[in-house]
Order: sequence, then structure tokens, then C-alpha cells
Amino acid sequence: ISCEALLGNAENYHHFVAAIRPYSGQLEIARNIRHFVRSSSLLETSETKNRTRTGLFQDRYALRGASQWIGPGLEDLLLSIKQLSTELNSTQDNPVINTQSSEVYSGYTLDEEIRIATQEVLNKLAEEPLASL
Repeated sequence: ISCEALLGNAENYHHFVAAIRPYSGQLEIARNIRHFVRSSSLLETSETKNRTRTGLFQDRYALRGASQWIGPGLEDLLLSIKQLSTELNSTQDNPVINTQSSEVYSGYTLDEEIRIATQEVLNKLAEEPLASL
């Protein structure tokens, strides 16, 4: 929506541009933005861009770099979901008992992954570029 409201340029999310730094989150976000704006008449494209106009030649950083700063957040969120899934399908009991061998084990099975995953997501949500839009 910001792309259209600011009359942005769809080139910012072109696959060629995204593939230069092929991080999975960035590629996914660029692909999604391209999909959402594919039929918009409000955006400039490679074909419609006036390269001799006055004014801004490029969109502002917050717009043209959106896939690069939203992408890592997506990657962190997906990692957090994986960690939460592992945690929900595990135990924190101590001691633990191997029911096949009847052995009792003591270990450290606390929830550091959950704390770290939650902190990563909160940090991404609080980052300054998000406020730029």
C-alpha cells in the first residue's frame, strides 16, 4: 500500500534486484510485493519510468529497501515458529526418564530458545526502519 500511496517504482522489487542479495526472506518479500502490485496503475515500472524527469530519481530508502529490511524479520519469525514448535513438542521435566531403558537422566532443559526467539522477534518489530513508513 505504501508503494502505491507514494507513487513508488515497481523496479525496487524486480527479481533481478532481489537476486543480487539472495537471502530467502528478502526474495520472499520482494516476490510478495511484486504479486500485490502487479496490476497497479499507480506504480512506475521499467517500461513507464521517465528517466529524464526532475525530482527524485529513486524512491526513498524506506520504500526501495523494504524487502531488504522486512526480509530478515520474516526469516527471524519463521525461525521463531520452528523453535516454538520444537519447544511445544518437547519436555522441560528434570529429571527425565527413558521409558525404554528405565534410565533416569538429569540435564539442563530450560527455555533459552524461547526467550531468545521472542527477543529476536521483538527486536525486529522495534527496529527504526519500520517507523520510516
